[in-house]
Amino acid sequence: WRAGMKIAQEMRIGNLDQLILETAQNKFIIAPCGDLYLCIFTTAEAQLGLIRVVLKSIQKEITG
Repeated sequence: WRAGMKIAQEMRIGNLDQLILETAQNKFIIAPCGDLYLCIFTTAEAQLGLIRVVLKSIQKEITG
C-alpha cells in the first residue's frame, strides 16, 4: 500500500483509492476502510466493476 501511495504522490495523480494487482489467475484488491484495509482475493474471471461497487458500499457502511 505504501509503495502505491508513494507512486501516486510522486506522479501527482491524487489520493490512492484502491490498489489492484492482477495476474493471469487472480486479482487482489486492497482498499482503505477507516484505520484498516479491506482485502479481496478473487479469480481472474471476477467482475472488477462489481467488486469495486461492493467495496465502496462496505466502506460507506463501516466508516459512516
